[in-house]
Amino acid sequence: KASVTEQRKLQIPEERFRAPGLGWHRDLPDENGLADLVFISGASGPHLRVDRRQQTVTVFLVRTSLLKVVPLFTDLNLRVEQIFSVANDR
Repeated sequence: KASVTEQRKLQIPEERFRAPGLGWHRDLPDENGLADLVFISGASGPHLRVDRRQQTVTVFLVRTSLLKVVPLFTDLNLRVEQIFSVANDR
């Protein structure tokens, strides 16, 4: 739990991108500086996504170029969001 909390924090405040480091990316932080969503994507397709709002962990393992797999990830993530929908005010 502590390591996930640490990954949800902004590691490089002056960085203009939402990337805490080591290839991890995060969504916008809440009032405590913690993000609801953290994820990492590999160059050849693997994708790990931890979504605190939906209380889901999603792992996609594919072997292809990132350019080809991004539309697939986008579609699958939309489907996961539909299945595990949450209220907009949370």
